Amino acid sequence: MLRERRMSIIELTPSIFIYQDDNYYLVNSCCVILNSELVFIDTGLNDEVAKSFISEMRVRTGLKDIRLVLTHAHGDHIGGIKPFERE
Repeated sequence: MLRERRMSIIELTPSIFIYQDDNYYLVNSCCVILNSELVFIDTGLNDEVAKSFISEMRVRTGLKDIRLVLTHAHGDHIGGIKPFERE
């Protein structure tokens, strides 16, 4: 049986947010508000994580434009790249 994923977005400063969930891996992705854009650092583990993070940050901030910075090519950092490709 799959357990429900619990996600949280934590505001570190008024312009820096991290995404955490308690699924198989504890993965941190980050979003920085910079020049009226949402700049995501790494995608998180999968497309579901990325979609949730993008959507929630747009709701919280009212900003629509996004950019993505990838730190390295491990799956838990690039696994959710498809939602970013669609933007």
